[in-house]
Amino acid sequence: MSARRSSPRALSRAERRVRAASAREAEIVSRPAPPVWTPDPHPGARPPTTGQQDHGQQDHGQQDHGHQDHGAERARLDARDATAGELAAERRLRRRGRRRGLLALLVVVVAGAAAGGGAYAVLTALAFDRIPRNTVVAGVDIGGTRYPEARERVRRAVAASAARPVQLTGSGISVDVVPAHAGLVVDVGASIDATGPVTSRDPVRLVRGLLPTPRRLDPVVRVDRVRLDGVVAGVARGYDVTVRESSIRLVGSVPEVVQPLAGRRLDRPRTSAALVAAVTRGETTATAVTAAVAPSTSAATVRHALAVTLPRMVSGPVRLSSGGRSANLAASQLADHTTFVARGTGLALSVDGAGLRSERPDPLATLERPARDAGFTVTRSGVVLEPEIAGVEVTDADLSAAVATAAAATGGARAVAVVTRATRARVTTAALATLGVRSVVGEYTGRYRYEPGLPANLARAAVRLQGRVVPAGAVLSLNGVLGQRTRAAGYVDGPVLVDGRYGAAVGGGVGQAATVLYDAAYAAGWGILAHTPASVWTGVGPPGRDATVSWPGIDLAVRNDTPAAAYVQIVHVPGTPVADGTLTIRLLSRPWWSVRARTTTPSSVVKPPTVRTRGPSCVARPGSDGFEVIDRRTRSHPGAAPESYVFITSYRPSPVVVCG
Repeated sequence: MSARRSSPRALSRAERRVRAASAREAEIVSRPAPPVWTPDPHPGARPPTTGQQDHGQQDHGQQDHGHQDHGAERARLDARDATAGELAAERRLRRRGRRRGLLALLVVVVAGAAAGGGAYAVLTALAFDRIPRNTVVAGVDIGGTRYPEARERVRRAVAASAARPVQLTGSGISVDVVPAHAGLVVDVGASIDATGPVTSRDPVRLVRGLLPTPRRLDPVVRVDRVRLDGVVAGVARGYDVTVRESSIRLVGSVPEVVQPLAGRRLDRPRTSAALVAAVTRGETTATAVTAAVAPSTSAATVRHALAVTLPRMVSGPVRLSSGGRSANLAASQLADHTTFVARGTGLALSVDGAGLRSERPDPLATLERPARDAGFTVTRSGVVLEPEIAGVEVTDADLSAAVATAAAATGGARAVAVVTRATRARVTTAALATLGVRSVVGEYTGRYRYEPGLPANLARAAVRLQGRVVPAGAVLSLNGVLGQRTRAAGYVDGPVLVDGRYGAAVGGGVGQAATVLYDAAYAAGWGILAHTPASVWTGVGPPGRDATVSWPGIDLAVRNDTPAAAYVQIVHVPGTPVADGTLTIRLLSRPWWSVRARTTTPSSVVKPPTVRTRGPSCVARPGSDGFEVIDRRTRSHPGAAPESYVFITSYRPSPVVVCG
């Protein structure tokens, strides 16, 4: 019973104190502010006192008036300070009254719960399972709402801002970044949980949930680090500027100078953090953090190279020696194939070895020797394995170091030793010895008339085929070996036949290599998996036994149908305007198949038309008949039944081309 009587008295006292403090504060605030003297902008005049006017009278020696004015001013300032102190004290009293009122309210609630729970039930209904009052998340006031309603409010606000891009700006560049694309997503559930919903029935927590204390919370942002890093990496491509280092090269006798220039790099971790912070605070802009990248060299370094190092380098020839061999590099060759590039904080001399070797004669030929692959030589007595031979080369780094040493000297001292290094053959003797090659199992030589570009394209095809090993049961695809015929791959314009008319195309004439390979595989008894005859008979292969290829559709594919690996050997004699060329392909392995071939006499012969053409690009051609043949190949092996294959080929007539 005592608790019930004491609670109203405690609450009444708190209320009385709060009201008294409010009244006292209102009284102090309503008082008129005392006048405050401010200095006269005219320093020669005496400030007027309160209630008096300055009539322009001069001071007649009554200096005590000035002391009286300053004393009054101090009194006014003291009164103002006292008033501010009283106001602060009243505010502290008011806050203390609020706390005591909250305590009294809590006591009432506890007492009400003990007496029957009426007040406690009301408090529970107002605060339990609700977001604390005056709570703002992502700019949305959700105070006093229940969890589902708060979640829905925040979700709608977040959905509206999720599609709004964040403008990333810096260094004069602006890029829009969509938060969702960058893996930045607001976790609505976690954001609501962070507000601390009142989930306890403890009276103290229930009362705290009703307090009007403002709370503005940032949402919880989930970061997909992989996606964010990917987006920032893409953004960096627009911000990053590669630093430009200085360099010098001679064009003729004139130095071409590239001055150093600073670059720029996006600070990816800090820029990522700025994006996360912008999405968290609901902002639509963020700052891209960049840093300058200074070049390692300076303009002074360039000036020194132009004034000292470059003139010394081209002052005379350089003599290089190694192992009793020597090579002379003329000053003009050094100028044409030497540059100064940034290395560390200075400019270092760099020699282009490939450029030097392109000179005719090659100035490095006396120092270098190319490695020779192991291979086979066909003699009358059989196939002989030729061992590989190691090569000797001068690397660009060693060449540059030697020339730099010589360039720093003058006169006879410009002769220096250069380091040479051994190079290994691509095909070793040991690797070929395991093949067990004994003889030539298939061979064919095709003869071709010279046409512009044809020898070069056949030579390129020969290089790709030479020394290729075809394991037992493996397939050899000509398109797979040669690849797409492009200028970058070393092919040039050569002759082609399209719809019965001759023309030129990159890689033209490679089909003649297909004919020679087809006949070599035919003679070896290999399986023919993909084969397209030429549309006209070119005379490179026997009638009914030729082939053509084109990229990427038409291919020649043959299979090594034997239990032993085979080695492909090429012999190419390029044609000239006055002599035909030949291409020979040999397949070296162990004998397995016996092959017999029979081709019918041409039938349905059609004579070719004659075409007259004018112009310097005209190439005269004899033409060929159109006809049809049937070719039958039979292969056999001891202990197995013979296998026969029939190939029927129809050729169209090839026109006779007459120039003039």
